[in-house]
Amino acid sequence: MVARQFIVSHKDSIFDVDYDTDDGLEVFKIQLFSLTSIPPHLQQITGEDDDQVVSDDSDLTGMSNKLKLIKINEEEKEVKLQESIAAVVAQQNEEESIRDVPILGGDDVSDGSDVVHVSNELKELFSSAADLMKSDEELARMLQEEEEALMLQEFAVSEQREEIGQKIRPYISQVQMYEDPVRQEAARKTVPREELEEKALVSLAKVG
Repeated sequence: MVARQFIVSHKDSIFDVDYDTDDGLEVFKIQLFSLTSIPPHLQQITGEDDDQVVSDDSDLTGMSNKLKLIKINEEEKEVKLQESIAAVVAQQNEEESIRDVPILGGDDVSDGSDVVHVSNELKELFSSAADLMKSDEELARMLQEEEEALMLQEFAVSEQREEIGQKIRPYISQVQMYEDPVRQEAARKTVPREELEEKALVSLAKVG
């Protein structure tokens, strides 16, 4: 058993976490979950100095005591945001290109209404895409909240079971002592059996 104390940084917060190598990485992640509300499967733990990712118990044993906690979906959200910005810029450039190009029909020059119509359609498409993206983010947030609540509930139930087990464990050994044949025989020898039987017969005779 090796006890270590890690200094874990997450955003602007710093946490002191005591870790026992016998507990394993999953227990360490549950400790971080109780401090940061980040579910274990969304945690990415790295060394603060070398950004080495902690993937198993041995990594924690040989790593420095300064760690960094990253929420995985935050990085994914940043990537999506960058992609959305790039898509907006591309659509704006496309709209400007359409406005600059006149639409010809036969021998007549278009009055620009077709360009405006196409531009409005692009705006509607962009608005629909933004609404869908917002709905996806809300759904992901709801699922994450439900998952965090379930994880917290499971953790609380596990702690409660352990606490109940610790309370009843001493009584189990005492109950098992009553089932010991040797102890039962010793208990019988301490009881004045003949005297009790005689008193019982006298009582029955009086009743009769």
